Amino acid sequence: AVFHGQKSYNGVAILSREPLTDVQMGLEGLDEAEAGDAEEGTEEALSEEEQEREQELGGRQARYMEGTLRGLKLCNLYLPNGNPVGTDKFTYRQQWTERLLARADSLLRTEVPFVLVGDFNLIPSDADCYSPTAMKDDAVTHPQCRQRFRALKYKGLYDALEAVHSHDMRGVYTYWGYRGNAWDRGHGIRID
Repeated sequence: AVFHGQKSYNGVAILSREPLTDVQMGLEGLDEAEAGDAEEGTEEALSEEEQEREQELGGRQARYMEGTLRGLKLCNLYLPNGNPVGTDKFTYRQQWTERLLARADSLLRTEVPFVLVGDFNLIPSDADCYSPTAMKDDAVTHPQCRQRFRALKYKGLYDALEAVHSHDMRGVYTYWGYRGNAWDRGHGIRID
């Protein structure tokens, strides 16, 4: 097992029966100046406790890691939520997504097979949510966020869940809230 995490906060892991090689923690492109900007830019939006966790990682949140297993690059991510829209948290999400897109470009240039998996904190389309109106003001359905997700697909990547269920995506969810009997009622969303 290889993990990259923060105490009781963000984190990603890859579990394998075989050791991983070429393990990388964090996304490329966050230099010291940007790390300082991210810390300052999110200061008002983050609680004091969240700010301390950010500082533990030098301004980086534990949201990405990758490693190679038998020639396949495994990339696990936990994309920032970005709520509320219009705040520094949303800006941070968009900046983080741009770095993810840059990493995807870099991986495509290597021509090494890879998968991007994890929590994308995104509902790709209205069909991926039991009640689109309930999520209309949320970052996970924001048009800019959906557009950046499509940008990944336009690079030639596939949405695995969509590929498996291409005939009908209605009701194919990856998350159900723990309150209100959401599972039994079919009140889910596809967010991972």
